[in-house]
Amino acid sequence: MTDQAAFQIRETEHAVVIEVAGEIDILNATDFRAILENAVTDHAGPVVLSLTAATYFDSQTLEILANLSKRISLLRRRMLLVAPRPGTARRLLDISGISTAIQTCDTVEEALGAVTPTRG
Repeated sequence: MTDQAAFQIRETEHAVVIEVAGEIDILNATDFRAILENAVTDHAGPVVLSLTAATYFDSQTLEILANLSKRISLLRRRMLLVAPRPGTARRLLDISGISTAIQTCDTVEEALGAVTPTRG
């Protein structure tokens, strides 16, 4: 029996934050994709996806992230990932090159800071 992922979505002033806890695998990858696509459709502005509490994901998840990033980019929006160092999620993102293609932060606060407009 696996620890299937739970997804929490919340809106902040400048972004939608999606937090993943547990395992993303073949059993729930379709749900993961749908949740991300709905968040992009239902919310304006940047998307911050936190993998801080994700305990497992595979190449299918990486493909979903890459495809979503392309879609968001076409919409002229930003997507940021959160995966602290050191950690398994960050290591997988680094090895796959995803963390180079999609801005990856250590904390949700850092990601939100990166998308918050500066006043001046």
